[in-house]
Amino acid sequence: MNEKQATMKESLLKKLGQNEVLPLLLVFVLFVIVISIINLRFISWMNIKNVLVQVSVTGMMTLGTFMVILLGGIDLSIGQLTNVLGCGMAFLIYRGWAIPLVILLFVLLALLLEGVMGTIIASTKIEPFIISLGFMSIYQGITYLITNGSEIGIPGYFETLGRTFPFGDNMPAMPVYILIALTILVFLMLKYTVYGRRIYAIGSNQEAAVLAGINVKLMKISVYVVNGLLVSLAAMTLLSRLATGNPTMGSGKELDAIAGAVIGGTAMTGGRGNVIGVFIGILLLGCISNSMNIIGVSPYWQYALRGIIIVVAVVIGDLSQRRASLGRG
Repeated sequence: MNEKQATMKESLLKKLGQNEVLPLLLVFVLFVIVISIINLRFISWMNIKNVLVQVSVTGMMTLGTFMVILLGGIDLSIGQLTNVLGCGMAFLIYRGWAIPLVILLFVLLALLLEGVMGTIIASTKIEPFIISLGFMSIYQGITYLITNGSEIGIPGYFETLGRTFPFGDNMPAMPVYILIALTILVFLMLKYTVYGRRIYAIGSNQEAAVLAGINVKLMKISVYVVNGLLVSLAAMTLLSRLATGNPTMGSGKELDAIAGAVIGGTAMTGGRGNVIGVFIGILLLGCISNSMNIIGVSPYWQYALRGIIIVVAVVIGDLSQRRASLGRG
């Protein structure tokens, strides 16, 4: 390892610990306390289980979105990709295809589609959000071709991922444990592997990453492929929970995923973020949505509030990044 690579590695290791999650955790705890005072039903075990299950699918997608943003990219197509995968699986299961084969086919399809998109993004200078918008439109069209705008019900099939309780009915359902396992895996990968450090390096300074000998193009493709894997798991879990392939089952979840990542402290410019913070951000968003339902806030106001939260989180993140840059200067 030459001197430049050693210096860069040291800088990256510092950056990995730079994003403190304590302020976000305090906000989360304070929010829970305030809402609990307003309505005690919020902290009932039944409601806590509901919140955990409700955030599980979005959380899986948020982990993939977090990695893409960390790399300096964006993917606005994951909601519509979820629709394609969920409806496509329901279509084949309804027609008697073997479920293991359907799972394999659609995981591979997700990897292929995200790999193609990642290749285009890595091979051109076109902004990733434009490419992903194009794929989003493609996926939307394919979904309606599959479903003709109608739901595809598969009651009694494919229940394991979404509707089983591995530790008893009094404990959360399977999606919660899948999310926790994936969060731990992503955390370990980003913190303790060369692959994870390279993601931070590319997001922080792509030119410096190239000089350090990192294959930036291959890394970008691989991160989008990993994102596709996480989206496919989320789509399967959601289909299992709903027992229905709905052409809008994943619509809008890309915004929730971006919001969870940003609220968790991920910089939209890439190179800065923390899995623990993202996990807390996922929980905070879920608690906000759930509490508004309990209190009786109109769904229209909920959409507005979600947008406000995203804007505020992005602004705070930008100010924090500027302050950190000035401090280093």
